[in-house]
Amino acid sequence: MCGILKATNTHLQTLKFRNSDLSDTGAQAIAELLSNHMSLVELEIFNCGITELGGNKIGNALKTNFCLEKLSIGENILNKRDVE
Repeated sequence: MCGILKATNTHLQTLKFRNSDLSDTGAQAIAELLSNHMSLVELEIFNCGITELGGNKIGNALKTNFCLEKLSIGENILNKRDVE
């Protein structure tokens, strides 16, 4: 997934994931994208199995990305460190 995003991200403004199995691995890829991509203005990651670890990675990436205007990260399992 990260390779595809890196290859097509020059004008990407909106990225939406709903009800998918991204988990923390996908969250890491999104965090890498956020760290290097400054035209993304909307990110939706709804019900994607992201735990506290993945949420922290995304949060850390947002410390250097000031272009994102809208973030939706609801219905994940952010209060658990990993999924059993």
